[in-house]
Amino acid sequence: MKKKHAFTLIELLIAVSILSLFFVLAISVTIVSLKNMKIKEHKILATYYAEEAKEWLTHLKENDWIQFKNKVNNSYCFNNLPNDYNWIVEDQNNCQFSIDNFYKRLVLVSSDVIETQLNVKITVWWQENNRDYKVDLPLIFTVWEK
Repeated sequence: MKKKHAFTLIELLIAVSILSLFFVLAISVTIVSLKNMKIKEHKILATYYAEEAKEWLTHLKENDWIQFKNKVNNSYCFNNLPNDYNWIVEDQNNCQFSIDNFYKRLVLVSSDVIETQLNVKITVWWQENNRDYKVDLPLIFTVWEK
């Protein structure tokens, strides 16, 4: 006579518990990885917006250093890059998340004792999962020697 081997109820419960634990852990790791990927994606876009402002400011600085230098010791919200030097002074709290309805870009222009040098800090913010994130791009602009 052939013996049949059957699993007991306890063996089945243990096996199902171990498999369930494995799947819960796998799903948790996947969710955390997806959240981190999304944050990195937004950081890449924020860096792009900061670099876009850097190129725009470099162009303005090279066109007219005197007018550019007159913007010192103020902060400006540049969600849309204007075509001229008519910048509106605005702090971080008044700057809205209006770049793609997700980001805001603030530029702080300051000066040290050196007359031919300006410190510029471009910051792009976004909010995700009830947290604030930002990308900072510090720059030093100097007048071109001719």
